[in-house]
Amino acid sequence: MARKPQRAAMPKWRRAPDALIQQFGRAVEGLPGVESRKMFGYPAVFVNGNMFAGLFQDSMILRLNAEDRDYSKTRFARRDSMQRVLLATIVGSLLVLQACQRDPGREVKPMADPLRGETALAAAPLDIIPLEKVSKSQAAAVSQRVANTEITITYSRPVARGRELFGKLVPFDQVWNPGADQATAIALTRDVHINDRPLAAGKYSVWAVPRTEQWTVIFNKAANVYHTPYPGESQDALRLDVRPERGPHMEVLAFYFPIVEGKDAVLRLHWGETMVPLSIKVP
Repeated sequence: MARKPQRAAMPKWRRAPDALIQQFGRAVEGLPGVESRKMFGYPAVFVNGNMFAGLFQDSMILRLNAEDRDYSKTRFARRDSMQRVLLATIVGSLLVLQACQRDPGREVKPMADPLRGETALAAAPLDIIPLEKVSKSQAAAVSQRVANTEITITYSRPVARGRELFGKLVPFDQVWNPGADQATAIALTRDVHINDRPLAAGKYSVWAVPRTEQWTVIFNKAANVYHTPYPGESQDALRLDVRPERGPHMEVLAFYFPIVEGKDAVLRLHWGETMVPLSIKVP
């Protein structure tokens, strides 16, 4: 009588060591968007319903792309087993979370020059110009993304050249455009709050009334204008009283963002030793 073939013995599953389970739990604890549950009786963690890390017996499984796998192997190859599991879990968690969780800010396309249009770059002359024909106040632009709001300032940059600026070159108590040539302007892709006051999305020319103790900063709806004359209060979208600050000498007038954090930013006007900060909050 023919003998029946014997079935291969099923491998005996081993329970993951308690120390490994505890380390695994601590490694992923508090990560945003992570759900912990068991898979085949072993601890596992999920993002958007997809398992990306888990334990199996005394091993750990990570779902990584080829580049991240190579990095993890190189980075943790010489550490002891428990440290390797813990560190690889943390790195794997962060890598996969970054891949799985959508960053809405990345969907915002950089803005073209808000004053001069999208064809300005293509139309720019390619000829080399002699030094004497270079503008004394050269054109500039600064753009900052805050969350998924794009803020762009276009302006020209006058140079101090040893002159006394505010109260002399720029008179006190008179409306002044902080720049030269084409009026300085700001473009916003979303409604924002500046110094806790609302300003709708759009393009505005920027003006100021300098004083020793308090400036008035003006956002005017006439965006495509020359730096003089001032278009008038009837077109003002927002006026703010701002206390100027003293800072290190800035030879060339500058707009910049010294602080960008979360949904908050500070836009600073800086020329000579005078700085005028504007706090911006986006939705």
